[in-house]
Amino acid sequence: MSAVLMLLFVAMLSGCGKEKADVTMFIMNHTTLPAEVVDSVETSLNDHFKNKFTVDVVVAPTYSHQKLMVEFMVGENSLILAPTEDINGYVKNGGTLPLDEHFDSSPYPEGVMDGIVVKEEGDSNTNVVESHLFALPAEKLAGVKKLGLPVDGLSLVVPIHTPNADQSIELLKVLEGH
Repeated sequence: MSAVLMLLFVAMLSGCGKEKADVTMFIMNHTTLPAEVVDSVETSLNDHFKNKFTVDVVVAPTYSHQKLMVEFMVGENSLILAPTEDINGYVKNGGTLPLDEHFDSSPYPEGVMDGIVVKEEGDSNTNVVESHLFALPAEKLAGVKKLGLPVDGLSLVVPIHTPNADQSIELLKVLEGH
């Protein structure tokens, strides 16, 4: 009997057969987000990107600086929506991609900051500190507001280890909502 319970527990932890999405948006806030909001956001985004790619929205049940650190380091997240003060630290340490190639920085001056970027030089890479648009403040993103996601004191970034930068940027443009 205990072996059956253990197998059942392992099956529950493995996601019950749910296939891994192409794009994962991780959200961490100081308050919890109702499951129905998460489901609604995920459904809306999957409907928008139907036949292109799938989106999974993952929300941390509680705020934890350590959990956020792990999420930046794991490399499976395509976008991260988290408290701006935390995001700023990850930008400074090279944890996010610059966005100014894809977005106009003038509406988002608070997202322009110094951060580490990797420069390819021949056969090697060098870390250089440069000023770029790295984060989009959630309160200025019409798409985020329309979906009913929290915005106060939060910013969106593309982590450096995103599985697919093009899909991450495409999702971010929808969340920008212009």
